[in-house]
Amino acid sequence: MYKRFAIIGAFIALLSAYIFWGTDLIYSLAWSQSSLERASLTEELENAKEKLDDRIVVDESLTQKLAEAREELKAETEIIPKSIEIEELIHDILSLADENEVNIVPLRTTTWTDDVIGGYSRYQIQLQIGGNADDIMDFITGLESGEIYPVIAANLQLNGEAIGHAGQSAAANGVLIVSVYTRV
Repeated sequence: MYKRFAIIGAFIALLSAYIFWGTDLIYSLAWSQSSLERASLTEELENAKEKLDDRIVVDESLTQKLAEAREELKAETEIIPKSIEIEELIHDILSLADENEVNIVPLRTTTWTDDVIGGYSRYQIQLQIGGNADDIMDFITGLESGEIYPVIAANLQLNGEAIGHAGQSAAANGVLIVSVYTRV
């Protein structure tokens, strides 16, 4: 019976010693092993970064092109408005037509649509147009000049003669579709 108590006592003493010193020993062994691995991985990572830095060469022409592209993007955002009042746009188009002595009648408009060019909405207006061929061309040039809004003559179909009698411009009529874009 004393043997059992001796074995149990020895077992409890070993268990107590393990809990007191053993966990610290196992922790320190594991920590030192992971520290060695961490140091090795850190060294490999630094070597890889150095190799990449040696390979990466900054091309000054690319830096210049990037700066130019950023300037173009900034200019584009200033040219193409964020929103447009359609009534004001149509009024300005009618006023420009009067200045150029061109008769126009808005026939049909579309709703704002997302255009294939990402990030822009398009609004189209179909106009019946009539007048002197030269005046019509001046009117279209004025439209596309950007004085009103950034308007694009998307389609023009004219009927009539381009040159009248004695070299004068002849009367023409037809349909003009204009598009206006805004940033989304």
